Parts: sequence; structure tokens; C-alpha cells
Amino acid sequence: MRRIGFLLPCLLAGCGGNEGPIAAPRAGPAVADPVLATLAGGPVRVTGRGFGVFATKIWADHRTTMSMCGEDILVDPRGRVWFAQGGLKAGARLWSFDPERVASDPTFDFTTSLDALVNPADPATGFRAYDLPLKDDQPAHLAMDPDGSIWYSAYWRNRIGRLVPETGVVQEIPLPKAIGKSPPTAIVGGGPWSLHVAPDGTVVFNEFSDSTLTRIDAARVRAGDPACFALDKEGRNPCILDSLVVPEADLVSEQVHSTAYDREGRLWYTIHGPNEAAAPGGRASLGFVTADWKRIVRLPPLPRAAGEGALSANGIAIDPKNGDIWFAEYWSPRLGRLRRE
Repeated sequence: MRRIGFLLPCLLAGCGGNEGPIAAPRAGPAVADPVLATLAGGPVRVTGRGFGVFATKIWADHRTTMSMCGEDILVDPRGRVWFAQGGLKAGARLWSFDPERVASDPTFDFTTSLDALVNPADPATGFRAYDLPLKDDQPAHLAMDPDGSIWYSAYWRNRIGRLVPETGVVQEIPLPKAIGKSPPTAIVGGGPWSLHVAPDGTVVFNEFSDSTLTRIDAARVRAGDPACFALDKEGRNPCILDSLVVPEADLVSEQVHSTAYDREGRLWYTIHGPNEAAAPGGRASLGFVTADWKRIVRLPPLPRAAGEGALSANGIAIDPKNGDIWFAEYWSPRLGRLRRE
């Protein structure tokens, strides 16, 4: 593995390591951008009242209102767009539609259910909804399997699910009891979050509150092995191949937020921490799982800049050309880059 050097996170004023802030670009000649031209051609607006059909309130308090749309959206090889709808009030569903056959509606009232857009007689010309087994599944992230099925993380129900669009069959894989100690863990469990279909065909995901990275033997799930769909007498799932806890994890205040693969097959992850008032001197950082899943590594805490917010690493992306690791921070207005040299 090449030496990994750390580059101080990018401030909003600019990035560039030792090069200093990047100057603001000068205005150039007007260029006809087809996307901008389309947006300029007519009103682009969203109307609606209140929080809409994809929102719900917890404990009847508007401050606990949360979106019931999932965190992800994806496009399958056929060009259909997929997104998730959460549970509690509306029920948990996965939705798909063909954007070339379903007319867009920039004035759609989001207080109205999408059920009116479903066309049972011809699903190709309407939205298609797939009900999930549990009303409060709260599907968050999605991943496309090469076989055409859709994997999802059921955040509220401590499960990983798989939908076969052609048949509508849904399989859900229960996860072992959570080990996290934060208050939400008692309600939602470990909180499975981001997930991927790995190059070797397994499905990998992180558990938000458990600071855990796990991989499933997806071949057994695809084959319908009954052992995958229930926990054994010891509370384990036989179809889980590995489950690795982040080293020195603070199971009360830290969470593993997002994951991404690099070119060598390592699974990188970000560690999210609380705000400064809750836990001064946080240890937010990055880490990775080796390609053979025999070791999990946690890097030293992120550097702190004077006058900025608490440390936290959230979204992550990896440059396919040079392997640099980019990540977003939650509490501070900056981006970070872990530069490989």
C-alpha cells in the first residue's frame, strides 16, 4: 500500500494544500449550456403545503418531523429510476418509474399521495410501488445487484432487504441484536445504513449506531436459503460472513456514516461524532477494511482548525484516477481530502 499523506480539509475559501486559496474564477463569455437553457425555459418550482406525504412527526412535535423518503436514488440498467418511501404512517415501499414515459410535473403537490400516479393496467406508463413486509422498515439506502434485484437497508427494523422487481418478491435478512449504547439504538437497533454490492458479489453495509461494518453471503440470499431469513438460537444470522467493529469505537457518541470502495478493494468508512457541546475533543476520523476482510483500520483523528465546529466525517467519495479520499464534514463548513502519494 502506498503511503497515505493527510491534506488539511478544504475551507470554503478554497482548496489546494500548500498552494493556498483558489482565486475566484473570472467571468468568461456566455456559453449556451443545454441544462441551464432548459431550466431557463420555464418555471421550475415545487408546490405543497405543510410537510407533505413523505413526512411524519415523532411524538407529535414538529421538531421531530422527518422525511419519509429514503436517502438514496438510483437508476437501473433499463433506465428506470428507483427511490424509497419510509414507514410509520404511509407504509414502507420501494418505487420505480420510467422517466421517458412518465411525464414530469414541476408543480406536483407533495401533500398528495403518489398512489394516484400508479397505473396498474400498464406499469410501464406509471409509477410502480412495491410494498415492504414491515410498515416501519424505513428503507434508507439502495444498491443495484447485477442480477437486477434491488438491495436496501431497513434502518428502523435492523434488517437488510432484497427486492426482485420482476416478481415483486421481497426477502429481508434480520441482523443480530445491536451493540450500540446511544439512545436511538434502543428504538431502531444498529441502524443499517449505506450498502454496496461488492466486486466479489457479497453485500456489504455499515450499521450506523453500532460502528460496525458487515458483509453478507448474498449468493445464499439470492438462492433463497431459509437460514438467511431468521436468527439462530444464539441470535446470529448464518449468512453473515464477517462483522467488524471499528477499533476504539465510542458506542455512545460515534457512528459510522458512509462507505466507499477504492481501486484495491478496500472499503473506506467515515466516523461521525457529536457536536462540541455534547463531546468536546471528538475523535472523528476515517478508516478502512482490508480487501480480504481480515483487518479493520482506524486512522488518527482529523486535524482541528481554530474557530471551526466539532469534528465529523460524513459522506465519502474516492477519486478513480488517483485514489484520493474525499469526505464531507457535518459540523464544519469544509470538505476534506486524504491524499495518496
